[in-house]
Amino acid sequence: MSDTPQTDPGTQVTGDPNRLNRQIFGSFMRRMRTDADMTVADFARRIGCSGPLISQTESGTNTPNRRVEDLLVRLYPGQEAEIRLLAAVARLSSGTHAADFQLYVRANARAA
Repeated sequence: MSDTPQTDPGTQVTGDPNRLNRQIFGSFMRRMRTDADMTVADFARRIGCSGPLISQTESGTNTPNRRVEDLLVRLYPGQEAEIRLLAAVARLSSGTHAADFQLYVRANARAA
């Protein structure tokens, strides 16, 4: 078993070391939205932001800001710790701890 984190087949790794962290947060946010059976437009209205912002955040193009983080926590208070952790890591200025974080996320996903 390799210690190198594996990405989802749809995840594109670029020269931006923080892109994967944003994509992990985006995937998490997409899962919350789809689990609630909401479209991007429905989700955007529900948390109070634009559809393009949701789409860009889910794709990892946009870094989640604190406002989006707070809106998600208000909508999903039972997932506050995970939302805050994933958003904070997505905002890291460098990928220094990205490999460790990715291993943590995968371990939690397997445990769930």
